[in-house]
Amino acid sequence: MLRIFLIIAFCMHSMANLSGAIAPWKQTSLGFTDSHWLLSSGGTLHSTAGRLFSLAWLLSSLCLLGAGVGLILYQGWWLPLAIAGSLFSLVAIVPWARVVPSGARFGAIFDAVMLAVLISPLGQQIAGMVD
Repeated sequence: MLRIFLIIAFCMHSMANLSGAIAPWKQTSLGFTDSHWLLSSGGTLHSTAGRLFSLAWLLSSLCLLGAGVGLILYQGWWLPLAIAGSLFSLVAIVPWARVVPSGARFGAIFDAVMLAVLISPLGQQIAGMVD
């Protein structure tokens, strides 16, 4: 049951992160606003900085999808991919917290919880249960 929950969660989170990879390249908003947070006043979503951060969203999406596929195939490499995907997702979300849709903030909480659990000794227990 835990394995199926993780597969669904990673795959859904992966698909949601695709919007962050696409948003800086589209003129439509996709729920994002074109403002900045940690970056200088020139660093908006549609600027070069925003487009560079879209790579973090894309890497996150690929890692999380890979983690889901790894779980489906009973492969042990799902765990490092899940950790990397959550890290890339946080790197993409945190600097743009005022720009992202509210669902992305929920995604950041999911990422933080997943990191805390998967990096802890509990993560090894979970890996043993689902592999």
